[in-house]
Amino acid sequence: MIRERRKARRWQAQDCMWLSAARLRPGPDVLVCDVSAGGARVDAPVRLVPGGRVDLVLSGPGWQWSVAASVVHVRVCALATEGPRYLAGLRFSRRLEIELLREARPKAAWPG
Repeated sequence: MIRERRKARRWQAQDCMWLSAARLRPGPDVLVCDVSAGGARVDAPVRLVPGGRVDLVLSGPGWQWSVAASVVHVRVCALATEGPRYLAGLRFSRRLEIELLREARPKAAWPG
């Protein structure tokens, strides 16, 4: 039997309707494969280095969150004509309050 070692629940991308975009700063957009309060697994078009640091910006309707993260592990996940894609595990420097985001509603726009 495999024992679960994770401290926080991991949310798969399809379960994160509150998350609409992610990007490295400065840099390209990344795809979030899954996310937890303490980190994320992302698919990136740029090479990340284990032990390195990145700034990740997550956003959704009415919110944006930026966090420093350490790169825990990386592997090539696809070879495309544009170049390789990398699957990387990131550990956030501070906690993402997922439960608050799941309950959040988009803010109303100011009239024009």
